Amino acid sequence: MPLNPQHHGSFSFIDFSNEKSSFSFNFPAVTALNIADFLADFGDLRDATEAIVLGALVGDSWTGDTTKYDAEPPTDVNAQRERKFMVTYQDETNLALYRAEIPTADYAGRLLDDTDLVDLTDTEIATWIAAFEVLGRSPEGNDVNVLEIRAVGRNL
Repeated sequence: MPLNPQHHGSFSFIDFSNEKSSFSFNFPAVTALNIADFLADFGDLRDATEAIVLGALVGDSWTGDTTKYDAEPPTDVNAQRERKFMVTYQDETNLALYRAEIPTADYAGRLLDDTDLVDLTDTEIATWIAAFEVLGRSPEGNDVNVLEIRAVGRNL
């Protein structure tokens, strides 16, 4: 067994143009003792992520399980894989910083005035942060804290 096994999950979305992009994250090992809690936490994070993006969920996966969803491309022209939330989070133990991108971000009403920063007190954003901090881990396997979320664009 590796000294530091990594456990990965991801949610894949399609955008208005039927292009696919994913959000990936780490989490602790899943065992017979914690699988029920893990599945609940994974579902909570998936639901919270869907609530803050415009894209259509087409798949989710975690080590040992892959699920595909039958989804049509969204009808909102703003559902573009290039519109992303850049999440900056910190390892609680070693204080290392990490980033993750969530595709097809729904910016509407979520940005602080005159900035590209996401309002972390927005109800759906706060729900997402809570779900991510319960399930998400750093690449080293430690608990994490979300520090900021920014609206970013790629290849627009």
